[in-house]
Amino acid sequence: MRLLAAPGPKRDTPEPLAAEADGNRTRLGARAPTTVLKTAGPTRNPDASAREHTRDGRGLLRPWMYRALKLRHRIGRSRMHEMASRNGIRSMVETLMVNRRVARVIVGFLVLIQVVAGSSVAIAIDCGEEQTLFARDPNQSSSDAVRDKIFVRDRDLNDECLGRAEAHSTAHMRNTSFDKFAEAGWYEQWGPSASHLFNAFWEIGIGDTIICDSSCGPAIAPGDHVIFKVENVDGTNRWKFFFDYGANGNYVRLGPSDGTNANFGHGIPMGETGRRGGNGTGALDAHRDLERKTCESCSYTSWSTNSTFQDNITNYHRAYQAPDFYKVEHD
Repeated sequence: MRLLAAPGPKRDTPEPLAAEADGNRTRLGARAPTTVLKTAGPTRNPDASAREHTRDGRGLLRPWMYRALKLRHRIGRSRMHEMASRNGIRSMVETLMVNRRVARVIVGFLVLIQVVAGSSVAIAIDCGEEQTLFARDPNQSSSDAVRDKIFVRDRDLNDECLGRAEAHSTAHMRNTSFDKFAEAGWYEQWGPSASHLFNAFWEIGIGDTIICDSSCGPAIAPGDHVIFKVENVDGTNRWKFFFDYGANGNYVRLGPSDGTNANFGHGIPMGETGRRGGNGTGALDAHRDLERKTCESCSYTSWSTNSTFQDNITNYHRAYQAPDFYKVEHD
């Protein structure tokens, strides 16, 4: 998912005791597909048409060489007559050769500094890399549904990745071979004038194929809890998606009414936290009232526990709160 924050004060704030609504927003384009477990994504590709800032060897050395040569010539000229009168021509030549070697060492050292400094400037954040944290109930690998109450948080978005940084949280079902998933959740991305846009969405992944994505769902506002449900249609490989903004019992369907095929019928219930934009994008999160069930007509039951399934988000970790409740907190 994508989310970007405007430059200025940090927005990755603690969860408030009361909900705050700041109006519905419409979202922009869809996120790019990601690979299994969503640990990768599109990488940064500089515009090949843009001219690189390069110089040939002579252009790079010339400023420093001129200074060194001027130093050598100044020393040589100032001491020329003295050496000629005191030590003769041989001493004068030996001294000039030493000064030339010193000048070459100075030139080489200054060039090395320029090369090292230039290479460090070229290193930039990969605004396309996706970092994710998944938690699961390790005791329930044959579930047919997951239900997850997630707080929609206005996170920081890396302002060096305008148009690319994003954040998201989902209720997630993964098959036991970990190459397919079905999920529903919220998504945050950059909007006009460095604003943040939020929406609910659903998504299915079958290998490298993505069905729908963060564009598939209505705009929502941050600052409140939303319950997301991902449910299998009994006896099929189809999955249905629902969300309840405000957690007041009023569910709205996401996606087709008869569900969408994901090529698996049961799996492992999980919660997901994700971001793009590196450390400049926040990842604070809270998943509570985690539940699962084993058939479409069955009742939901709470998770028996939760543990980290995968975590590649730098500087954040899963913080256990209760069997059916965990947070993602800063290290």
